[in-house]
Amino acid sequence: DGGSRKEVVIDGVMKNGRVGTSYTFFLQLIDDNGVQVSTQPTDVQVFLSILNMAETLYEVPVWDPDLKKFKFTITANVRIARYYTVVVSVCVDPATCIGTPGVNNYIEVKNTGVRVEMRPADASAAKAIVTGAGTVSGTVTVQSSFTVTSVDEFDNNYHDGPDGPSGPLTWYNNFFGPDDYTVSFTSPPPSSVSKSGFVQNNRDGTYLVTYTPTKSDPQVPSLLVISLVPQGGGTAIEAKRFDILVRHGPLSPTLTYLDPASGLGANRPADRVGEDINFVIWAIDVEGNEYTTPDVVFTVQVVPYPETAAAGASSFTTTSYHQPAGGTNLNRFEVVVPGPRVSTMGYYFVFIRDPDGNLISENGASIQLAAGDVDVGNSRVLAASGSSSVPASATVPVIVNIIAKDSAGNVLTIAENCPAVVTGDPCPLVQVTFIQDSGFPTYAPVATVRKALADGVSFEVLFLQAIPGYYTVNVRFTRGSGNVLNPYGMYATPLPAPTLFTCQMLDTLGGIRCVFNEPTNTPATQSSELGSVNFFDCSRVLDAVTVLLLGRGPRCAWADDSTLIITTGVEPLIRARSENSIADKIILARNVIRGKAANSYYSSGFVLLDAPETLPTIVAVINAPSVVSVCDDLVLKGADSIGGGGRFLIYRWAVSSDYDTTTIRSVIDAVNLASSGKSPTVTIPVAGLQEDGTWFFTLEVENFLGGKATASTSVTKSTTPVPLVNIRGPGLLEVKPSEVVAGGGS
Repeated sequence: DGGSRKEVVIDGVMKNGRVGTSYTFFLQLIDDNGVQVSTQPTDVQVFLSILNMAETLYEVPVWDPDLKKFKFTITANVRIARYYTVVVSVCVDPATCIGTPGVNNYIEVKNTGVRVEMRPADASAAKAIVTGAGTVSGTVTVQSSFTVTSVDEFDNNYHDGPDGPSGPLTWYNNFFGPDDYTVSFTSPPPSSVSKSGFVQNNRDGTYLVTYTPTKSDPQVPSLLVISLVPQGGGTAIEAKRFDILVRHGPLSPTLTYLDPASGLGANRPADRVGEDINFVIWAIDVEGNEYTTPDVVFTVQVVPYPETAAAGASSFTTTSYHQPAGGTNLNRFEVVVPGPRVSTMGYYFVFIRDPDGNLISENGASIQLAAGDVDVGNSRVLAASGSSSVPASATVPVIVNIIAKDSAGNVLTIAENCPAVVTGDPCPLVQVTFIQDSGFPTYAPVATVRKALADGVSFEVLFLQAIPGYYTVNVRFTRGSGNVLNPYGMYATPLPAPTLFTCQMLDTLGGIRCVFNEPTNTPATQSSELGSVNFFDCSRVLDAVTVLLLGRGPRCAWADDSTLIITTGVEPLIRARSENSIADKIILARNVIRGKAANSYYSSGFVLLDAPETLPTIVAVINAPSVVSVCDDLVLKGADSIGGGGRFLIYRWAVSSDYDTTTIRSVIDAVNLASSGKSPTVTIPVAGLQEDGTWFFTLEVENFLGGKATASTSVTKSTTPVPLVNIRGPGLLEVKPSEVVAGGGS
């Protein structure tokens, strides 16, 4: 009033302000009487000044008619977090209200110079500061770390305070809320990193992040993502991301291994005298990651077996070198043992150790150093039996020894048999060719190569000389110049021919069984002589002389490989061995039958035909009247006799009596002469018999096997005419109780 200084008060609490946000003050005007001014004065101008800024901020208030106060609003112009001094001035002459407060009629009101707190805003993900080596690289099993410093969007740090970085207070302790961070890794993850136990809140606006990688990849970096969880929770906001190359950890002697292709033991191909010996080592760290840096050196020691050392070999030691294969296998280390340094054939222990002396290779692991390339001048082929001529055989193989030596005279050997298809070293490629003997079939021998059973021999070749002829063994190696050995020839002689052992007539008397001492090359055509047979012309296997004795239309068939069945034809003439006859011969056809493998000479020769095991029963029967009429001839009949076996019986008649037998004997002799004893009937004329006379007749019948039987009867000459009665059949029948007896007469 009148330019004099008035006493005024400031309404409100001067705290909890935040940068970047609005903050409101109210000014209550009081007149000299202490009465609140309720209307906006027109004779004064009120200003609010904020000091402690780079440039003092002046704010013009707005009259709030409802509150009847001046309202000052501090906008986002305040960016730096600190304590600010607020000064309110009244100017009685608005036209001159410019300049410094207290000058040009400025008046500072009561309570001026109050301190107002403007603390930092919420943490900004984009403004977060991340520092530390853990954002660049890591090492397996080694803890890495980095620090995250929170700032707001205006770059205010929470570890600072209203009095500056050196003040006793910090914004974090007094004001900053629960902003937090999470950390994640991808492709490939060095380890599982989460807030719990790995992200440490330092309670000063900073966070310490630690992690220990377990996986490494020298070419594919791990992606580190740092995210901010807003105050009060919600979706995390990505703050920073880094590509981290994780280095392997310490070398593991237990996980480091030899490449299987160059490993030790039975699976390693034999090394050769004079050639470099190579080993490939794959280095692995303690977590199973590739050890890719060349800062380790492996030591390899080759120590000969005692027997190899006795032959002049000595130990040799060398070291490895880092030899990545392409751009991927960066943990590859190679060891080369120069061939000239280990030149004695034999077995060697191999010890591979890491820089600390730990054994990488299996204890007692070894390699075999084999002989060098084949020198054909020192090599040869020979028969194991010592003879180049052997009988042909389809079951017993011929063994040929191959003695293969290198230029130093070392004998090449193999530990196991060569594969069925021989293509690799040290197994040779062996081929056997065959030139057949005349008259024998063609043949394709197959050679098998196996390890030698005899000392000083490299290989054994086995093959069957199944067919007679000349065999040539050709040997070729896959290594060395001029690697074809001189061919080795062997001759296979024919086997003895199958022998016709026996021929015997069958009990049916209609066939013959012939047996050979071994199977023949004629295939079996039936399972038994009673089964289905494939008959063929007997002249294919039997001589013509024998075929003629078999009757008209004989047939032959093989029961099996060694049994020939002959079925005789009509009216056969062939005779079997008996007491009363000389046996006929079964003669083989020439150049037909061989051994089963067709590798023998042809069968030839003959055997005598043996009688059947069971001879046929022979019965002599006489059909004649007991009384003949005075005017009739006497007819004697023997045709009902049996036992001929399908052939003619021989009939021999005899007579005896006290009466004259001259005429009767003459008739009998004439009939026998005319029919060669084959006629069963004799007719005695009526004049040859005297009346009342009695004659005794005997008939002897004989079959072609020498079997005999006799029958007798008596005949009386009547003095008167009598009827002629004949009973057809034998005089004695043997029947079973269930059988019917039938007869006839005339």
